[in-house]
Amino acid sequence: MRHRLVFTLPRYWPPQSLQASSLAATSSTLSRRRPRHFFSSRSSVHDAEVEKFNAYGQGWWDDPSGRTGAGPLHALNPVRVKYILNKCGRSLNAAPPSTNIGTSNDSSGPSTKKTLQGVRILDVGCGGGLLSEALARLGASVTGIDPAVGNIDVARSHAAVDPRTRGIKYEHAAVEDFLASGERFDAVVSSEVIEHVAAPDAFVKSLAGMLAAEEEAGGKSRDGGHLVLTTINRTAKAYLLAILGAEYIVRMVPKGTHEWSKFLQPQEVARMGRAAGLRVEDVCGMIYNPFNNTWKLEKDDIDVNYAIHLVQDERKGT
Repeated sequence: MRHRLVFTLPRYWPPQSLQASSLAATSSTLSRRRPRHFFSSRSSVHDAEVEKFNAYGQGWWDDPSGRTGAGPLHALNPVRVKYILNKCGRSLNAAPPSTNIGTSNDSSGPSTKKTLQGVRILDVGCGGGLLSEALARLGASVTGIDPAVGNIDVARSHAAVDPRTRGIKYEHAAVEDFLASGERFDAVVSSEVIEHVAAPDAFVKSLAGMLAAEEEAGGKSRDGGHLVLTTINRTAKAYLLAILGAEYIVRMVPKGTHEWSKFLQPQEVARMGRAAGLRVEDVCGMIYNPFNNTWKLEKDDIDVNYAIHLVQDERKGT
């Protein structure tokens, strides 16, 4: 049996001064570029975080194979798409067509052939549309929402050039406000977002509220009711790799992108899910290989990046 020693640090560490200067500069520049965006009082949107990601602009698609900017998210895409397909896809009797989503030796789950054809998916915090487009190419009916209007502009523009992604519906909205639209989905995904929101408990509750009720999805035989989050664990290892390493040493992402105190441990996400009528089905680590710029799923290592799959808990009447 393997034993791992995980150190959990106080929520006030590391000092905010490590990130203050770079964040202040970014916020100042962006405030001159565009007006701030406001949402209802129920929104978990953090204005400073929205401004940070507005700064990406066309950079979401400038260098998909790069190791800086949005490049690491492009590298992550095959793994997170594979996980979503495994957990939210519908079973097939025959093999699906080639998906070109990448391969890796991992323990992501059963090898049953799955498809996303016709699955209604909401991508919350869609950014420039990296994940939304990949899911749409697998046949999903995708809606992407983001509180940063610049992200939505980029996502719409990029999706419009490919017939396979042209049908993606993008909306400038926070998930709490999008609840009022009345739309509901078989699956909700939110990748690398929850660590940037102001109120993660309220955020998870709103994500759960976007799932189609059982009767809306065809009774107990339905394939819906899935929530998939990917995020970063709050451990010493995560601070060393995801902040010191990625932001200050290798500079894969801009300084100030993450705050260690906002990282969430899987048991905290599980608690939020239970409060929203969800139960955890799976937790799986996502491991980065800096030598070949690839990721793989690893069931036994959730110390840094991880994916968590939750479903509606029928015992709570959801």
